[in-house]
Amino acid sequence: MCKKAPVFFISVLLGFIFFVPAWVIAQVTWTQYTYETTNGKLGSNMIYAIAPDPNDNGRTIWFGGRNSDDHGYEGGLSKFDTQSKVWNLYTTDNSGLPHNRIWDIEFDAQGNMWIGTHGGGLAKFDGVDNWTVYDEDNSPLGYNFVYEIEIDKQGILWIGHGDPNDNPGPAALSIFDGDEHWYVFTTDNSPLEENTCYAITFGLDGLIWLGHKTAGIFSLDDNGTPFDPNDNTWTHYTQDDGLGDDPINAGSGDTNINGDIWFGHGRILGFEEDPGCARYHDSTWTNYLMDEARIRTIDHDAKGNVWLGDKGGDSDSKGLYKFDGTNWQNWETENSDIPWDWINKIVIERENDIMWIGFNGDYYEGGVAKVEGLVTSIENNNNILPPTFYLKQNYPNPFNPETVIEFSLDKTQHIKLAVFDITGQLIRVIENTRKSSGNHKVHWDGRDDKGRLVSSGIYYYMIETDQGLSQTKKAILIR
Repeated sequence: MCKKAPVFFISVLLGFIFFVPAWVIAQVTWTQYTYETTNGKLGSNMIYAIAPDPNDNGRTIWFGGRNSDDHGYEGGLSKFDTQSKVWNLYTTDNSGLPHNRIWDIEFDAQGNMWIGTHGGGLAKFDGVDNWTVYDEDNSPLGYNFVYEIEIDKQGILWIGHGDPNDNPGPAALSIFDGDEHWYVFTTDNSPLEENTCYAITFGLDGLIWLGHKTAGIFSLDDNGTPFDPNDNTWTHYTQDDGLGDDPINAGSGDTNINGDIWFGHGRILGFEEDPGCARYHDSTWTNYLMDEARIRTIDHDAKGNVWLGDKGGDSDSKGLYKFDGTNWQNWETENSDIPWDWINKIVIERENDIMWIGFNGDYYEGGVAKVEGLVTSIENNNNILPPTFYLKQNYPNPFNPETVIEFSLDKTQHIKLAVFDITGQLIRVIENTRKSSGNHKVHWDGRDDKGRLVSSGIYYYMIETDQGLSQTKKAILIR
């Protein structure tokens, strides 16, 4: 079933950007790595995929590059140990990698790496020496050109396809449970209007959002049965429904902690009428029109701020943007220490205040940058110890199914963080331990101490310290 969306929209023209003053970025560190400075172990200065390795808490970072005969780049998969500073490069010559042009990298819950290649299909790698390749010849994979991979909470891979010349291919989307079950969506067996899927993100409400080259955005409710297409509900959004532009940029989908859906739109092979980005919130599209921008990547930090990378065109790009819900800020080579303006990928390590940026580089510039201190430096530097303890408002609020609770301590002490219902009955003890000074973050999944889901309603969470201090905030759960 497919339905058209109700028409609610807002368009905002970014006539000016708040540039970051020098004193704000003074404590930000930019470290650039290129093909040249790593002796070719970073296989390309054109980086499209970045993934911190969850098997060692992000000590290892993986990069996927684009091969290029013109530039002499091998491309392939690069591994960087951030502590030892050792680089390793995996290519078709020394590994089971099926193709040297990589568009996406994702890790599943078992620690396996999934690699989307541009011509070699999908590869699974355990990070040591075991490779499995899925392509059109040996599996039901819809197309060997993989633009995007996202893995949902059930461990199902959602695989977006596109043609090397940006033309529609034989399939738009493949889904795979990592074992034996597949389903391939095309224009023939679904409401999809073209066989491309450039961007995928998951809503907090369980919807799957799909961005297409020229056909706008579809949301999909699989009703908990993704491999049964007869139980799917589709909703289509185009310019007629308030979306800023129908062409959606590859890899640009993101859902922030407030549940907002973001996509970059416009400026794809001549479709350049309304370049910028769009946010979907409370059934309304808000479009931010950004002159000559091509938003290729979007990520969010722990505060819900949205970060966007501009890939630009052949001769212009505006670098890195940040949106805090009200104001915009911009970093480019003209006003900051960012080493290159053309951006393909942003990945934020939310626990470590580290941002990794993959650039669309050339012979000597681009590569990747490790950025330390930027995310919190413009938030009054929340690495500074708080003057006293403080309990913050949870986010999102209202929430479903889980929410984040943050608190700050001025000294190491024992704390108890608990949730109560409106009658004062204890529902859940989230933390009851000794904590160091500084900022802390915990999650509440809407369950009681016995693991049972609690009902919709108003709840209170309270922190108590061994110093005899306490604070309480209200949280609203909507099921």
